[in-house]
Amino acid sequence: GKKEDMGLHQSSRASEINKPQEWNHSVCGTNEVGKFKKVLALAEAESLMSKETRESGLTQSWAWTLWFRYAGGVPFTSGLLVFFIAEKIFYFGTELWISYWTDAASLPITVLGFDFPAQTDGLGAQAYYMQVYCLLALLALACAFMRTIWIVSGGIRCSRQLYLSMTKRILHSPMVYFETTPMGRILNRFTYDAEILDIT
Repeated sequence: GKKEDMGLHQSSRASEINKPQEWNHSVCGTNEVGKFKKVLALAEAESLMSKETRESGLTQSWAWTLWFRYAGGVPFTSGLLVFFIAEKIFYFGTELWISYWTDAASLPITVLGFDFPAQTDGLGAQAYYMQVYCLLALLALACAFMRTIWIVSGGIRCSRQLYLSMTKRILHSPMVYFETTPMGRILNRFTYDAEILDIT
């Protein structure tokens, strides 16, 4: 008698414990229960998602090294230095030539073995100085233009290589990566972040 009653009582309690919990709509309204379920689902999803980290401050040296490597490596860096140095040489050459030009106000001068008349000899004498100045200025402008084209072409190569590498890594990522990383974050890498790299 008593043992059977105790066994029935324990089995009924166990069934109540194992029974899935139901929401008490007498205490909470249907709308409140729905909102609470959405909050719980959102909290569970956020617990699975990995937090996004961003670096701030100056660009690290490894980022610059990676950029120059994808832009063309040693040949690209060497060409950039050549155009930069040549531009500065011709630019300072124009400044130096102006100083020679002023020194020849009343007396002729000799520069690198070439004789130039004094400015008092008339417009014909001024033409020699103007020709040299224009030549140096055009050479400096040409080097600056080539340096700009060189940098832009290297940036295009770098962006293409990084984009292809990023696409390959995403396509070969395991499914757990897509379950723990929001899709919007992945799209930002391919859109906004790639744009910032191109215009920077």
